[in-house]
Amino acid sequence: YVLAHPEKNFVQAKDSAGNLLSGFYISYVDTVPLDSAVLLDSAAHYAVTGDEVSVKFAGFYLQDNFLLDSNIDTIAQKYGWNTSDTTKYKVNWPYTFSENGENSGAIKAYSFAVQNIAPCSWVEFVFTSDYGYMEQGSQEIPQRPIYAYTPLRFKIYVAKITSNE
Repeated sequence: YVLAHPEKNFVQAKDSAGNLLSGFYISYVDTVPLDSAVLLDSAAHYAVTGDEVSVKFAGFYLQDNFLLDSNIDTIAQKYGWNTSDTTKYKVNWPYTFSENGENSGAIKAYSFAVQNIAPCSWVEFVFTSDYGYMEQGSQEIPQRPIYAYTPLRFKIYVAKITSNE
């Protein structure tokens, strides 16, 4: 996918120590500089461990681009999903940020993707199962299971970062 879409400017992702992450590529699609985000919200900052990050997202299987999950109504409706279940399709899904991607309430890929992105920004990322659902996969949505060792592609919008202080 990364090679097939050079126009998206994918680069190999890094962890918080600056080490390259094998099997994880990222493209900062539409990034608002932090000082511009500060103008929008005086408390705006990059996420640090323990912060709550609210995101809108769409996740796809890498192989066939099939939508596996989204909390963005227009995307879900495009794929014919019933979005009347408001418990499932929350406008912003909050999770706790972790610099190393561990114990954040989300797959590791989320935390690595939002490390250097300001609120009000979009990011797209492609990753192997090492940063996603690994060898166990996920049956959370029985109609759209994520099989073991499945590489995925996500687009997320960082709506808000709430400080842990």
